[in-house]
Amino acid sequence: MGNMKKKKERREHVSRWSIGTRDEFWYISGQQSGIYPPSFYAAHTEEEIQELHQQCMEQVRQMAQKYDLEIGEDGKLQNNNSDNNGI
Repeated sequence: MGNMKKKKERREHVSRWSIGTRDEFWYISGQQSGIYPPSFYAAHTEEEIQELHQQCMEQVRQMAQKYDLEIGEDGKLQNNNSDNNGI
């Protein structure tokens, strides 16, 4: 029974190490593969990720409203102020 526990601990350690390595690669590569590092996705359920994403997007929308900007369907900021030609 003790041998099984050691194997499980070893798997967990290897899993943590590989996630840490993936996080390092994510930072080095300029965060090309997602908004958050791989460890974030490993630590949260799909529902939690969706909820956190919605919360972040709501904060972005509130900040955009302060400057009379809107987030378009393509995810880009659009200027609602006709006096200003660019963002």
